[in-house]
Amino acid sequence: SNEYVKSNQLDLHQEIDEKISKLTNRQKTILELLSQKLTNNDIALKLGYSSSTIRQETIKIYDVLGIRGREDSYLILNQVKDEI
Repeated sequence: SNEYVKSNQLDLHQEIDEKISKLTNRQKTILELLSQKLTNNDIALKLGYSSSTIRQETIKIYDVLGIRGREDSYLILNQVKDEI
């Protein structure tokens, strides 16, 4: 039913919010830029970090959020974009 779907979406929303709240401010900023489909190099230039730092942070972000990569992050971020 529709109520079941809404309930599941709400649960997923809360779960993602909880995971995002565990990220550092820098990781949240990187996550926001990832959602804009920027490359690690683009993010590094924009924030003034090395691309290897961005890569390491991205791995940590994926680990905290329990996702496998950028495609997953796009899906998740489109659902919760306003909360970052």
